[in-house]
Amino acid sequence: MLIETTREGVTLRRLTPSDAEEYSSLLRSNEAHLTRLGNYVDEVATPTSVYAQQFADDGPVLAFAICEAATMVGGTALVPVDPPKYGLGYWLAADACGRGLANVALAALADFAFQQLGATDLFAGVTHGNEKSAAVLERNGFRIVADFADYTRFHLAQPDQGDHLNGAACAAIWVPATPAPGRNTYKVSLTRGVRGTVVHSTDDETRELWRVSSPSGYDTCCQRPAGSCWKTGLAQRLT
Repeated sequence: MLIETTREGVTLRRLTPSDAEEYSSLLRSNEAHLTRLGNYVDEVATPTSVYAQQFADDGPVLAFAICEAATMVGGTALVPVDPPKYGLGYWLAADACGRGLANVALAALADFAFQQLGATDLFAGVTHGNEKSAAVLERNGFRIVADFADYTRFHLAQPDQGDHLNGAACAAIWVPATPAPGRNTYKVSLTRGVRGTVVHSTDDETRELWRVSSPSGYDTCCQRPAGSCWKTGLAQRLT
């Protein structure tokens, strides 16, 4: 099984028992990086044979390798704790960090869970001090629902298909006057898991092009004066 992400060359590949050695070797070679906050100690110490069992078709988790140019650079998994509610986790090798790979991988995994598994809720835990991991979740619409002694729990509910501007997963874009206003900014936002967009421009010509107003004279998504805010349906005009 292969899940495509929004970034060319970055995929999620279903792990099989034959991947166990490569997977555990990548964990061990990144031990200092992964365990610096006290977590992933058990994962690094887990024998390869146990991973082989976990990656079997009837294993306890749905595990994927995060691949860049077909090379394994990390892992992510869905845990059916109480279907249709799932837990998830993800990690990257040290030299794969800082390029947005976790963002696109998490977005693709969440879409797969909601669309293919029928998941209603996704949960993830982040060890205190791991601000970068928390930021990945928040950029993908997850919100804090509980705080424990060692970690914070995040939650993402299945998106309401009737609400294309979900306040928990939207971005604001401020657009200057350019020949193709907002085009690249919008595409970058999509790679960060954004599901809705509020766009504002100080340029009159751009505002007129993107005007989406309610009969009352206010934009329905945020009740700003007409012409100052636009909805996700503008994607077709931006591509």
